[in-house]
Formats: sequence, C-alpha cells, structure tokens
Amino acid sequence: MFTPLGVAEAYWHQLNGHALGFSGLHVAPETIAKLCVLALSDGVWEGERIVPAGWFAEATSVQMANDAAHRAPGDAGSPDWQQGYGLQFWRSRHGARGDGAYGQFMLLWPDEDVVVVTTAETQNMPRLLDLLTTHLVPAMAGGSAVADDLLSQRLDGLAIVAPAEAGAGGPGDYPRVDTQVPDVTGLHVHDVADHRELVVERAGRDPLTLPLGRGEWLAGWWPVAGHRPVPIMSAAGFDGSVLRGELRLVSTPHTLRLVADPAAGTAQLTWSLPPLHGSSPDQHAFVASGPGAWHAR
Repeated sequence: MFTPLGVAEAYWHQLNGHALGFSGLHVAPETIAKLCVLALSDGVWEGERIVPAGWFAEATSVQMANDAAHRAPGDAGSPDWQQGYGLQFWRSRHGARGDGAYGQFMLLWPDEDVVVVTTAETQNMPRLLDLLTTHLVPAMAGGSAVADDLLSQRLDGLAIVAPAEAGAGGPGDYPRVDTQVPDVTGLHVHDVADHRELVVERAGRDPLTLPLGRGEWLAGWWPVAGHRPVPIMSAAGFDGSVLRGELRLVSTPHTLRLVADPAAGTAQLTWSLPPLHGSSPDQHAFVASGPGAWHAR
C-alpha cells in the first residue's frame, strides 16, 4: 500500500523479530495525511484503487460498542472515547479517527471533506481533540482572503523558543547523574566557539558528543543500536547558576530535558514523557521499508 502512496520510509517496532502491526508504526505526518485522504476517497489514490471498496466505511463504523466505563489516556470518561470502535479506528462525536500515543491523531471529517493530522507530546489527548473540533469545525463553514492571510502570518511566526541564556556559567563535569536513559554514567559540558557540547558517558560504549546551542537550536544525531541515528535539535542556557537544556528527538514526540548544577556537580537527563517501547532510543527495534520492499534493520 505504501508504494503507490509514494511513502519512502516507514519504521515499525518489532517484538521477537516480528513487526507489532497494531502499534509502533513511525511515519512522517505527510504519510499519515495520505492515509487519511485515502480513507476519505474510499481507498482510491490518484485514480487507482488501493484498498477494496467499502473497507474504510466498515473500518470507521462501530464494530464494538464501548460504554461510559471506558477511560481515555489522561481523562476520566471523555465522550470521544465512548462513540464506538471500528477496525483500528475510533468513532468520535465528529467523524472518525486513528489514535497514537501522546497526541498523534489522524482525523477524518467526511462532512467537511477535511483531514487533520497532529504530532504532539501531551498526556491529555481528549483536551487536544476538544480544541481541534471546537475551533476548527465551525471555521470550516466560512472564511475570507483576509482571514487566510492572517492565518498564514501566524503560522509563519510559530516557533519553539530555545532555552534562554539568563545567567552566567561555564564548562562543567557531572559525575552524579539522575537519568531515565540506561547506561548513562556521567555528563560533561564543554564550551566550543559559539555553542556548547554535551558529552554523554555510557557504560561499555563510546561517549556521545551532542551540540547544545546558545539561544538557538542546533542539529545533531542520537545513535540507535541497529538503526540509523535519530535527528535531534538541542539548546541550553544558564538560568542563574543552573544550566537548563532540551534535546528534542524531532522524528518522535519525545524530548530529553537537561538540568545541570555546576557547583554541586549533579545533573538530570530525563524524558518529558517517556517512550512507550523502552526508555531509551537504543532499545528500539524496527522494520524499515522503502517503495516496493520491506527489510530488517
């Protein structure tokens, strides 16, 4: 199915050498959007039928009722998780959807002929869904060139602000590390020209050297055993005498947060929200695909 959609890559978590199938699929937001459009088109893509006619209608209809006892992640009884379950699709108060951990949504709104894709890092998925339906659905009924221009300006100005440099500090060694990442035994921060470097000591393996921008995001890579490295954007700044930084694994919803105290020689390197399949990217196993072929990594 991915080949006619032009999907170059997909990664799937494995268990005992087998792709999970029901969970752990990693694709770009554009790929999720393509799957949504395929669903609204009853399985036809650019004039070619890829999925049998009527399958998506069956998949997004109620196959199993769920009562008020069902509880959504981070919520006590959200009505959007009580509208019935299809074939790996949920019914919502408005349309149907696919869910992924921490706010990954593929929303199908057939009445508006609209699809919505989100990639997020939140434990309150019902709140995110409420915001989307409350604000976007009514806006589908109207619009103007002025409103479109205002929206474009706002989108152009959106950014995740890098940690600010609001104090003074220099290099530091942190032999005492509180971390959720296995095998990390120590951290070091070095000044390099106009940025910093974070050196991560690991038991039995070579240390990692990662960039830390000063007031700006710098690109780097987090290695993953048996797989290509995961891209990161990272930055850090002193808040008084404490160094605070973020390492954002931009192809995932996850962020590592760094808090280091040079005077005490202590540091924390913890997940904002821990990955579901192991606490370290090094523990992930994937099946990778290119157009027309699957192969193991």
